Amino acid sequence: SAVEVHLASEARYVDSTPAPTVMPTPKPSAAPTPRPTRSPTPKPTIAPTPRPTAAPTPRPTAPPTPRPTAAPTPKPTAAPTPRPTTAPTPEPSAAPSGWSFEPIYINVGGFSFTDSKGIEWQADKYFVNGQTSLADDLVSIAKTNDASLYRSERYGTFKYEIPVGGETNDFSVTLYLADIYSGTQNMGDRRFSIALEGSVAFENLDIVQEAGGGYTAMNKTATVTVADGKLTIEMIKDVQQPKLSAIEVHTASNARYVDSAPFVPETNAPTPKPTAAPTPQPTAPPTPR
Repeated sequence: SAVEVHLASEARYVDSTPAPTVMPTPKPSAAPTPRPTRSPTPKPTIAPTPRPTAAPTPRPTAPPTPRPTAAPTPKPTAAPTPRPTTAPTPEPSAAPSGWSFEPIYINVGGFSFTDSKGIEWQADKYFVNGQTSLADDLVSIAKTNDASLYRSERYGTFKYEIPVGGETNDFSVTLYLADIYSGTQNMGDRRFSIALEGSVAFENLDIVQEAGGGYTAMNKTATVTVADGKLTIEMIKDVQQPKLSAIEVHTASNARYVDSAPFVPETNAPTPKPTAAPTPQPTAPPTPR
C-alpha cells in the first residue's frame, strides 16, 4: 500500500517484519510494434479467356440430284383418218304405193329463183353450219344457161339434212358446183369429198379440174337410199374449204337427166378407148307448183 525509504543510519524501526525488498519493477521495454510487412497483394494473373475455336460448321454435302433419264417420247402413230366407206350404188326401188314425193330444188347460199327451164328453186334451207358467199351478177359462169345458180355458194365445214318423208326410198341427188373464188382457180387449189347418208359419194373432188376451169359450171349425181326420212349431205375438207352451189333431189325412179360429164385433163398416159354407153332418155320434169 505504501513505500517508505530512509538511509540506513536513519532507519526507523518499523514493524519487525522486514520490508520486502522492493525490486524496481522493470519497465517493460516497449518492443517496437512490428509493422506488418505488406506483402504485395498478388495480382491475380488474368488467364486469357480461351476463345472457343469455332469449329467449321460442316456443310451438308448435297448429294447430286439424279437427273431423270429422259425416256424417249414415243411418237404417236398417226392413225389414218377414217373416211366414210363408199357404199355401192343401190338399185332404185319402187316407191311405196300411195306415197308421193315432190322434187326438191335448193339454191344453196342464195335466194328463191326461177331458172331458164321454169323450175322454181327455193332459198337456202336445211343447212347446218357453213358460211355463204354471193358473186356479182356480172360474173360470167361458163357451161350453163342459169349462172345465178352457180354465183351463190355455201362453204366451210357444213352439211344439209333435208326431210324427204318417212318411207325408206332411193333418191337421185344432183349437186351443182362452180369454183367462184379467185384464190382457187388452178387445179389442186381446192379438193374435198362429199358423203351422202354417211358414205362417200364423191372423193377428192377438184372442181377446176373436172369442170375445165374456174367460174365453170359442173354437176355431180349419185343415188342413195334414205331410211330415216332425212337426206344427209356432208362436206368433208381436204385442201381449202368444201363448197356447194345448189341441190336437186328426186326419187331415183323419177330422176331427170342433168348433164354432169366430167372434164378430163390431158396427160401423157395413153388415151383409153371410150366404151359406148347407152344414151339416157331425158325424163320430162314435173310441172312446178
